[in-house]
Amino acid sequence: RLGVAGACAANGMLVAAALYAGAFDGMERAYEQLFRWVSLGISAVSLAWPGAVFFRSAWASVRTRSLHLDLPIAIGLGAGGIWGAVNTIRGEGEIYFDSLAVLVFVLLVGRYIQHRQQRWASDSVELLFMLTPSSARRVEGGVIEEVPIEALAIGDVVEVLAGDSIPVDGIIELGASDLDESLLSGESRPVRVSIGERASAGAVNLAAPIRVRVGATGEATRVGRLMKLVSEASQHRAPIVRLADRLAGWFVVGSLSLASVTLIVWLWLDPAKAIDHAAALLIVTCPCAVGLATPLAMTVAIGRAARRGILIRGGEALERLARPGLMYLDKTGTLTHGRLDVCEWRGDESMKPIVAALERNSTHPIAAALARLSPRDHTMTVRDVEQVVGKGIRGVVNGQRVAVGSWEFIKEQVVRTSASGTSGACGVDDQSTERLIGDDEDSDAIQGDDFIARSAARLCSPVFVSIDGKVVVAAGVGDSVRASTSGAIAGLHREGWRLEVLSGDHPAVVSAVGDELGIARAMSHGGVTPEEKLACVQNAMRRGDGPVVMVGDGVNDAAALAAATVGIAVHGGAEASLAAADVYLNTPGLESIAALTHAARATMRTIHWALGASVVYNGIAAGLAMSGYLHPVIAAILMPISSLTVLTLALRSNTFPEKTTSARTDESSRNEIVARASFTTPHQGRVAPCQ
Repeated sequence: RLGVAGACAANGMLVAAALYAGAFDGMERAYEQLFRWVSLGISAVSLAWPGAVFFRSAWASVRTRSLHLDLPIAIGLGAGGIWGAVNTIRGEGEIYFDSLAVLVFVLLVGRYIQHRQQRWASDSVELLFMLTPSSARRVEGGVIEEVPIEALAIGDVVEVLAGDSIPVDGIIELGASDLDESLLSGESRPVRVSIGERASAGAVNLAAPIRVRVGATGEATRVGRLMKLVSEASQHRAPIVRLADRLAGWFVVGSLSLASVTLIVWLWLDPAKAIDHAAALLIVTCPCAVGLATPLAMTVAIGRAARRGILIRGGEALERLARPGLMYLDKTGTLTHGRLDVCEWRGDESMKPIVAALERNSTHPIAAALARLSPRDHTMTVRDVEQVVGKGIRGVVNGQRVAVGSWEFIKEQVVRTSASGTSGACGVDDQSTERLIGDDEDSDAIQGDDFIARSAARLCSPVFVSIDGKVVVAAGVGDSVRASTSGAIAGLHREGWRLEVLSGDHPAVVSAVGDELGIARAMSHGGVTPEEKLACVQNAMRRGDGPVVMVGDGVNDAAALAAATVGIAVHGGAEASLAAADVYLNTPGLESIAALTHAARATMRTIHWALGASVVYNGIAAGLAMSGYLHPVIAAILMPISSLTVLTLALRSNTFPEKTTSARTDESSRNEIVARASFTTPHQGRVAPCQ
């Protein structure tokens, strides 16, 4: 449609150029009639096929008695086309075919750009298969075979290897391991499971092979039900009524009423000019400026946002973000980096390459953090690696016996090494293993239990390293708050946004992060399930106290993202959260959100200015047409000028300045804190939020 409309507009303007020149310098009658008929044919093609979308939409609005902007557009196109055709047949009077063809093309361009920005959430089945395996290792009669998920039945047993995703919901029949359940809970800290405990589809098996008896597959799994909630929430979003559409009803009534008055008055004053003046009024007041104001301003803002790594699905999100309301923030990956990193190292720095070499043999998130301590060194030899589920890992690196893990695990390795006589560096009694680094003469020596207590206070996981039976390193591993988060939070507070944290992480961790960022403890909720996040958003929307925004990065946030007035998926989010969200931030952190809210307000100001200019123009033009002072040729010239005015306002709008005050990062926020609980911290004392 765009191709045909563009060709019609270009050729129609070429023909019009000849006609306008002939109007001033003279043209033979035969050629003038030829050009008028050619212009009619070109315009007829443009209106009959590319422009048909506006006529169908206008007819639908009449049948449903819901006036919107396509109705006045269709009236203007129809009036200009019909009266132009009549004048062409009569061989006299004005024609408006060039303006009509250009108008169809420009409106279709705006509509195409809008539709291209919209990516609606996929249905629950498509989302499900992006998040869980499409096949499984079924165990039957001692034989393991790879089968499609559809072939599994309730009661079957499947084997899940270390590093694989669990394909079904079920009960663990054999083995013990650590599971990464961040897909559903949002907490990247591994969960220890063993025989008789539940395992959910989408969780990643980190440590050792396990066998799971199938309890549910496909859409019946918990992640499948969550994706169904995503789909339903997307379909039940409250529709937003744009300002341009609210004006459309009044515009239709006013334009038709004024045209009728003009026709009646001029039939009494000068019947020969009555239809020309009435048609001129319908042409000059064709709502192209009103119709272009919103999509042009939105398109400009969306394009500028994309250049800054902010992908916006459609203009509705900008309109909703233009005024402050309630914003829910996920913690892991949103306020924090979303991965474990080594934030404290007490001991010999030369041990880092050795620890990294050993930890590269594990898929555990803590192992990944320790493996990043040092680049891969191919000269190191690692052998006899053994991973003890829930405790740590040990092996021989360059001939040295190395163990990394919890304090209890390291004490076992010290006792084990001493008993075997490998090293006499440490004794086997509790007193000798309690001292972590140094000896009696070392005033800086710290006790293992002291380091654990200090790590717990900082909400991080303590990890210890022993070399040949001697404890040489204590490290803290945690998920640190992003350096720019504090400044972004302060900026959103200044703009009037009310902020709350909804996280699946431990309540103590969430409260500590909230304290650091200036969010009250009553507004920092931990241990929140995906279903509870959705309930929070729905309850807030029912209260109707302004727009409700959900910011998150994981599948556990997807249903809440889809249900919120605006869902914002931050950098690193899973496919489901991106499909459910209205906005995707391609850069990590929250600083882009402050820039986005600033741009939303600037965009709405631009739209209001453009609509105001359009109303003023239409009022003046209608008055001139009714009084007979506006020649139809001048009307045809003024109509694209009004559109050009709106275009200029949109292009010059200051939606995304180079720097926004609210997004500026405070230097004080660069002191990172650790937001990760220790291995054994239980989820206790949690209070369900949003009640």
